[in-house]
Amino acid sequence: RIWKKQKEKREPISGKMLEALRYLAYHAHSDPSIAFTSKEAAVYDWVDFGLFTGSRLSEYGQSKVPKGAPVDWWAPIPSHNKDGSINTDIPPEWRGRPIAFLEEDLTFYDSSNCVLPLDYVLQQPQCAARIHIRFRYDKSKFNFIYRVFARIHCSHICPVKAGLSIIKRHRLMQRGPDAPLGAFKATDGSIHTIRGTHMEECIRAACTLAYPDPSHYFRQHIKKLSSHSIRVFACVALHNANVS
Repeated sequence: RIWKKQKEKREPISGKMLEALRYLAYHAHSDPSIAFTSKEAAVYDWVDFGLFTGSRLSEYGQSKVPKGAPVDWWAPIPSHNKDGSINTDIPPEWRGRPIAFLEEDLTFYDSSNCVLPLDYVLQQPQCAARIHIRFRYDKSKFNFIYRVFARIHCSHICPVKAGLSIIKRHRLMQRGPDAPLGAFKATDGSIHTIRGTHMEECIRAACTLAYPDPSHYFRQHIKKLSSHSIRVFACVALHNANVS
């Protein structure tokens, strides 16, 4: 087993790729209304947000999509065990609902730690100083727990700004409260839930934009860039933003 060929490791994204991804989010489409709900903009916001949440695909997107599933398919919290019996470990109110983040999982607070009504904070985003995130899926024995993150000033890497942008996009697409937040609108008007292939496409496009020379290290290893690359990069990104 020691001499067995190891699986290829994922490469982290770089700061230049993050900047390129941000550029694509704002400039991939000339029409601002289309640009905001585009795949590039959605992926950029979830990369930004994922630096804080851990960026597991199942938290915000859809992995292991059934063959032939519609483009807006989402994975539900399992309501039954493999033998067909009801999964009593899952509270009844959660069974069958999405695994990925919903609008109700993000709560915003002001600098005095008082909760802000969502409609108000969308109109006055500068009032939001903290975001409380409920993790529906944590890939551990601790699910449905809350973590608190503060606004980061003087940086476009910020959980509060990213969270507000994600919710604003969700409402513009009129997805409804029971649909996952991780979605975008294609050029034909159809709504797609984010999948791993969408993350790969955007990250690799950002790599090509950031490093036009095909002999560059990242271009030589571009196939090692995936949604998991964000988890590899997160610690460095937060450190560079002066966050613990």
